[in-house]
Amino acid sequence: MKNLGRPKNDGKKVAIVGAGPAGIACAAFLARVKVFDRAKEPGGTVRYVIPDFRISGEAIARDVELAKTYGAQFEGGVEIRSLKELQSQGYEAVVLAIGARKGMPIGVETEKEYNAVEFLEAAKADPDSLELGKHVAVIGAGNTAMDAARMAKRIPGVEDVTVVYRRTKRYMPADEQELKEAMEEGILFRELLAPKVQKDGLLTCRRMVLGEPDASGRQRPVETDEEVTLPADAIIASLGERVDGAAYERFGVAVSDRGLPVLDAATMETSQAGVYAIGDGAAGVADIVRAIRDARIAANAILKAEGPAPRTYACDLEAAAEKKGILIHSKEASSEKERCLECSHICENCVDVCPNRANVAVQVPGCKAPVIVHVDYMCNECGNCNSFCPYSSAPYQNKFTLFANEKDFDNSGNQGFAVLDHDAMRVKVRLAGQTAVHELKSGGCSLHEGLKQTILEIEENYRYLYI
Repeated sequence: MKNLGRPKNDGKKVAIVGAGPAGIACAAFLARVKVFDRAKEPGGTVRYVIPDFRISGEAIARDVELAKTYGAQFEGGVEIRSLKELQSQGYEAVVLAIGARKGMPIGVETEKEYNAVEFLEAAKADPDSLELGKHVAVIGAGNTAMDAARMAKRIPGVEDVTVVYRRTKRYMPADEQELKEAMEEGILFRELLAPKVQKDGLLTCRRMVLGEPDASGRQRPVETDEEVTLPADAIIASLGERVDGAAYERFGVAVSDRGLPVLDAATMETSQAGVYAIGDGAAGVADIVRAIRDARIAANAILKAEGPAPRTYACDLEAAAEKKGILIHSKEASSEKERCLECSHICENCVDVCPNRANVAVQVPGCKAPVIVHVDYMCNECGNCNSFCPYSSAPYQNKFTLFANEKDFDNSGNQGFAVLDHDAMRVKVRLAGQTAVHELKSGGCSLHEGLKQTILEIEENYRYLYI
């Protein structure tokens, strides 16, 4: 880092409010900025909330040091509450990287309830200060819930931790790896339960059943009259984090009915000229990768406003497709751009690594990128596609599957289809746990048009996939 050098501070004076991942990344991209944060040390949620077993303090310190080496300055223990406060100091552009840490209560009567983010922050600062009792229930099943459950298991005196979720484990929003690590650490899971009341060390829940799919494609949980009781001395609510819209309004930024800032996605600029919003606070809680993406977009927009537009790289889908299956050693390439497979635009790893060719890239008319279809009878579940998937997915289970016949279809839980009659194109389809028969050549077919076209394309030009 010593050889990176510091750029001259001769451009637009920029302030960044918030020293979390988005703020740190934007500071590194812009270099000549000052970052303000109400916490004493930079790092935001990653430093103060996410447990050390997920991200180490050393990793955070390296990122901050990199931004400082480029020329960024950090000032902690300062809460900026208005745009005028910064404008009076001569700042011409402001980037709001304020995050989303406003938790939601579970909405039922409880005796001891913690918000997941507040619990994680307290547990990271001083775990001995928490008295959770012997039995802890975590309500929710996202990544934050997994962190809270694993951290709660480490609190002195806690004997067991149970994750309570109103749908089944299949629909849990947590990443597969997060679920796996939680189970490996002995976290218990109770599916199809919705909390009703916590009293006298017990959590009473209503039994749920799965109904019709909702707008997200997941089956909607429907409450029954059956009640289930679990031991729970403390409740940790992890139903998602919301953006504090009032924080944006203090800066004169217009917000939506969800409290999110109204902004231009191409620049991340808000309704207030020269004010940008990035990270979790810009569009809701996501991951660090998206925070860095937002930071890059905002930085590019600010640099373009100063003078010449920064160099950008737009993906050429045809060029990206030509790289598939071609390996280039770092010594043979003039830059990493030549070696990048651009998986964010076209990813066919599961196709390339399958020894049985059970994953097929189907080029559907009207679709820019190919659709990956899994062929059930060609797969021996070796796990290669699972190991090499950059998105923590198991393609042999998660990709839309072609079944050779109705019997194979009925013996599987994969989403997919089997052709019952080729002449009428009558197919049996499973989606979101629901099975139905469709006639694709009839005018009344209710199947989604994109999925319908995929099946018809396989029938027309990939008939070799059938037995």
